[in-house]
Amino acid sequence: MPLTTRQRPYNAAMVAGTDERAAIMAAPHMSGTPTPHLTSSASPTRRRSRMLPLNPRRREHRARRTPLGALSLATVCVLLATPVTPAGATTAVPGSPDAHCAGRALLRVPGAARQQADCLDELTTAGTVASGHTDPADYAGLTPKDLPTPTGVPGIQVDGYFPDTSTTNTDHGWHHDSQFVIRLPDRWNGGLVVAGTPGNREQYAGDRAIADWVLARGYAYAATDKGNTGTAFFRDGRRPGDAIAEWNTRLTQLTRAARTVVAQRYHRPPARTLATGLSNGGYLVRWQLENHPELYDGGVDWEGTLWRADGPNPLTFLPAALRHYPDHAAGGPRAAEATAAMHRAGYPAGSEFLWPYHHQVYWDLTQRIYREEFDPGYDGATEAGTPYCASGTPGCDADYAYPARPAAVHRAVARIALTGRIGKPLITLQGTLDVLLPISRDSDVYARMVHAAGRGSLLRYYRIEDGTHTDSLADVFPDRLRPMVPCHRAAFTALERWIAGAGLPPADHTVARPAGADPATLLTSCPLGQGLSPGRPQVTWRGTGTYHGRMSFLRRRSATPAGPDFDVLAMDPGDWPGNLGAGLLPAPDGTCQGVFLRYDLFGGRGPAMIIGNLPEGSPAREVAEGEIPFEVGQLLLALENDEEVTVVGTEDTPVLQGDNLLIVRRLKLSESRISCVQFDRSDGVLVTIAAWDRPITDDLYALLKPLPAELFQQG
Repeated sequence: MPLTTRQRPYNAAMVAGTDERAAIMAAPHMSGTPTPHLTSSASPTRRRSRMLPLNPRRREHRARRTPLGALSLATVCVLLATPVTPAGATTAVPGSPDAHCAGRALLRVPGAARQQADCLDELTTAGTVASGHTDPADYAGLTPKDLPTPTGVPGIQVDGYFPDTSTTNTDHGWHHDSQFVIRLPDRWNGGLVVAGTPGNREQYAGDRAIADWVLARGYAYAATDKGNTGTAFFRDGRRPGDAIAEWNTRLTQLTRAARTVVAQRYHRPPARTLATGLSNGGYLVRWQLENHPELYDGGVDWEGTLWRADGPNPLTFLPAALRHYPDHAAGGPRAAEATAAMHRAGYPAGSEFLWPYHHQVYWDLTQRIYREEFDPGYDGATEAGTPYCASGTPGCDADYAYPARPAAVHRAVARIALTGRIGKPLITLQGTLDVLLPISRDSDVYARMVHAAGRGSLLRYYRIEDGTHTDSLADVFPDRLRPMVPCHRAAFTALERWIAGAGLPPADHTVARPAGADPATLLTSCPLGQGLSPGRPQVTWRGTGTYHGRMSFLRRRSATPAGPDFDVLAMDPGDWPGNLGAGLLPAPDGTCQGVFLRYDLFGGRGPAMIIGNLPEGSPAREVAEGEIPFEVGQLLLALENDEEVTVVGTEDTPVLQGDNLLIVRRLKLSESRISCVQFDRSDGVLVTIAAWDRPITDDLYALLKPLPAELFQQG
């Protein structure tokens, strides 16, 4: 929830480090640090007004909240290898509708009160900083300093605003909120990315972290300032919660308008619309996929803020930080208990080196202004509380107790709260060392909410080891932190493949920080499979629908009756009604560690089956005594079943297949609706069949036809 203005100067001496680090920490460019609205010297044609400081006594500016204004609603081992077409840009043909800036004068943003379309040779910050079509102050501190900037993206930029009565955004000298930016690259890949901004920043806040990269991949891009900006955003609206409710409305409004503008420019609507955002922008992704899934094909939520009427939410853990951190920092007899209290509040052990900065910049200001939005009566006539007040001071936010506040406060939060009922694929990622929105109080909880709502199949959740809320801090602590930007890009790419039916992303897990990785590597790489538990790796399915073609997944037994010794056993699609999906299990080094067949007779409404083979050394075979086989775990995952299942017994059973004897081990599971059998091949491969609501009888093996081995190429 990075903010845009600082409450008081940061004391660099609070963080041990080199002079260079101290200088970086002290500079007003950190995400969430105060970044005054400055005029860019690289943009002589563009001037911005400085934001007036927050005046606690100016209650007359609230009235108690002004109207919102008019809102316009406007990847076995290549046995299945079907290459996935990347989201690459199409080639523009001079004179065609995709020629440079063609049709600029015809573009109309539905519902906009004002718009300006400019033809630019460069839409990324490599060009827009100099041309005045972005504001570096908007995105200061959100990315590592050495993050490369792509180039070579000509196209059209449309700036403007929707009708609104608030005036905190001074971009372009407009003094008007609900500003937006829409960028339309000449070489378009058919997609649209929409974003809301983090904290209370303006519409260019995502330019370096998100826009540059997606534009270079050929996407159109649109972003909004969410309808109110700055640390006095709570003055907008008539009643508590209005200002944040407007954020959701404005992103919906922009998405609809941007889809129309894309169709105007390229003569067809976007083939896919993706939502993404950081912090408050991540909250917006969650809300949109819960409330308007019809507008999107999926989203990437980058450490989104969690709002729940009954908690947790920022108002339930920030007061604990304000109350206990001073004793922690002071040392002495009360320090140990204060530190333990911080840990109990959600601030992770091992993150203590980040607490001084967040106490100085984030915690106090964030608590006060968001509390003012939902509970203005807490401090009486004082606006947004008293900065850094001591616990025990009347109306002090260090003593704020959200659970005890009146029901009206909880209702105000409920108006903008999340439910977990997402309607399109979502990838969530958050750093384990986030101390603005502690992970145990935010994304861990939201992931459970999604599963509890029965939408677990639509979610992938990655905890990024040593990631924190603001990426520029990775420049200050390169030996302790990893930047989140490359993980966001890896998640975005995984989402592209997911919605294209080219493979599910890895299962939920903590993405490990590679041991000994240098900062340069961490800046460009974040394999989402890193750190995936060896006992529960994730199958990558080829997709859904009928399986077209043949695939080897077992082997044919030899003529000797001593035991199972299979050459090739394969399936003939003609014998299998219903929907089939096939996939591979990749090892951490990228090699193939298993081939799987999924059989779904009634498209999710009846018996289902997973058949797999795992060679020796496959990480998926290494399960503890009593734990379920990998295939059973995958079956439960496919069925969106979260219950705990264990192995309660085993029995070896002979099975005759013609004149051949097959010895199988039947596993008895605590969930009686699951049947599971296993047998070992002479080549060391373990074969497992797991079925839901269908017994595995001897007749089942008759469906497995022996076919010549030469039909199958490992590639």
